Amino acid sequence: MIGILAGMGPKSTGPFVDKVVDECQKIYGAIHDTDFPHMMIYSCPTPFYMNKPLNHTDMENAIIKGAVKLEKTGVDFIAIPCNTAHLYFNQIKKSISVPLLNMIDETIKKIPKGSKKAALLATVPTVQSGIFQEALNREGYD
Repeated sequence: MIGILAGMGPKSTGPFVDKVVDECQKIYGAIHDTDFPHMMIYSCPTPFYMNKPLNHTDMENAIIKGAVKLEKTGVDFIAIPCNTAHLYFNQIKKSISVPLLNMIDETIKKIPKGSKKAALLATVPTVQSGIFQEALNREGYD
């Protein structure tokens, strides 16, 4: 069962689930309802405000609490469709025992081979955090 820790950017959940369904159709030829994986979606509102600086302690605590709740439902792994939440990836990973997908690493894997540069479109806190820039530089991208 796929665990989806959502609600951080509440509108990110729908497109993420749509993408999971699309990929199941493309990769596995899923057609009937029974062809798709079980998903547990936990909407975890967090103290994120576009017009205020992040309170990292409150954000981290809210996200970890959500991940722990989601894990207790019996999911096999967890995905988080929120870039900013990945600021706390290592802390979340240490707080749960199921695998946690890293959206940044998965995104970088999709950059076409031979590319040398990448552009980032993201919220101000995500850009300021440098999480994508550090990962891209580590993989050799400008």
